[in-house]
Amino acid sequence: MIWARMLGTYRYILAMMVACGHIWPLLMWWQGFYAVFGFYVISGYLMTLIIKEVYTDHIGILRYGLNRLLRIFPVYWVCLFLACLTIWVSNLINPQAVINIRAVTMTSIPESLSAWLINVTFITSEEPRLVISQGWSLRVELIFYALMLVLCRRFWIVLIWLAISIAVLFYHHTQDIIFVERYMSVSGASIAFASGAAIYYIRQKYKLTNFIAVLFILIFVCHFIFANLVWGFSSEHAGWTPYFKSKFYGLPLHTILAAFMLWALLDIESRIPKESPIIKRGNQLGKIAYAVFLCHWIVAYLLEMLGFDFYEKIIFVPLAFIGINLMAILLYRFVEYPLDKKFRDKIRGRKAQI
Repeated sequence: MIWARMLGTYRYILAMMVACGHIWPLLMWWQGFYAVFGFYVISGYLMTLIIKEVYTDHIGILRYGLNRLLRIFPVYWVCLFLACLTIWVSNLINPQAVINIRAVTMTSIPESLSAWLINVTFITSEEPRLVISQGWSLRVELIFYALMLVLCRRFWIVLIWLAISIAVLFYHHTQDIIFVERYMSVSGASIAFASGAAIYYIRQKYKLTNFIAVLFILIFVCHFIFANLVWGFSSEHAGWTPYFKSKFYGLPLHTILAAFMLWALLDIESRIPKESPIIKRGNQLGKIAYAVFLCHWIVAYLLEMLGFDFYEKIIFVPLAFIGINLMAILLYRFVEYPLDKKFRDKIRGRKAQI
């Protein structure tokens, strides 16, 4: 699968936005929310693409499900192990490091069998705490991987799905549902996956001119950066407070703009020669995006354990950036890449052009 190119660079930036939103929330916080839904839009598009064009034989569903599990879980389990090991060692060497990071992430090593089961499998439970705290979004991804086997089969089904997703947002608004229940729920994420699926079908009939594509990108970037001015919320990070307010923080509009952003990137990318340095660089960045998303808190724990103060951002953030990228490269090289070559490529069979 040609996952990357410009799309790879975009995925890497989104992963870094999630990491920055966690590690330096004073610099950016709503951008982390936006990045997660940007990933959902991409997933909606890509899952529709491969369901329609790759997994089309009589065992396609089986191959699709197995490949999705191999994509999500092995590197996640490695990160889960590393996170638990890092927390355990930090408790022995520098307990204050665990206190400092836990105050931000609310993470800890599971203390019961049920907690371990949740962390390993994402089985739903009343216990919300995950060692890899951002892993909750993987649970949402997995649910939609299954649902999309039905929902993305025809364009008219996607349009009905999208309409229902928009209706759900209006329901959330009328019921004053708090942001965390909109943001972290399957119903709240539905519009992002549906939008991505819709872009797949729209691109079959319509291509953007370079001018319109660049315009979509500029609008997306401006909203991504200046959403607080558009929607009237504070640019200052307020800790956990935003999660428990009955607000959208511009997330629905961002989701629609993210779908147009994806459309623009894909159409521009289709006109760039495959040999271009832009394509090759984007390919490399896209390969480590998932690992960046997973490993950034592990790096933060390691730096705290080594004596670097989490709140001294001038020193901590550059070191974290270097550490996150190094760990992500190692995770790709020794976990994701071997799995791709030995198993996933064979299970996938033929490839689809994005």
